Amino acid sequence: MEIFQIIVFTSTIVTIIYVVLLNKKIQKGNTSNELLSTKEKILTIILGIVGPLVNVNLIMYYGLRKKYPEKAKLANKLGWITIPLVFVINVILATI
Repeated sequence: MEIFQIIVFTSTIVTIIYVVLLNKKIQKGNTSNELLSTKEKILTIILGIVGPLVNVNLIMYYGLRKKYPEKAKLANKLGWITIPLVFVINVILATI
């Protein structure tokens, strides 16, 4: 297995675990309107950069949208921001 595949797999697993643990914090049937904390924003951006873009964004958005709708919206926006960022990083790495 290549290092890239290991990184992608790990970031996907970390995202799933994060969403499951976050959803366990709130009681069934309730929702929270709190936004992503600074640490959660950084985690979302890092996972968006190192992970498969679509998978991580989809897991974050659909995993949080029922119980944490505001966090889900912000995670989705940050995920879309990481796409051009990853493109730029790839272009820079390809030219080195």
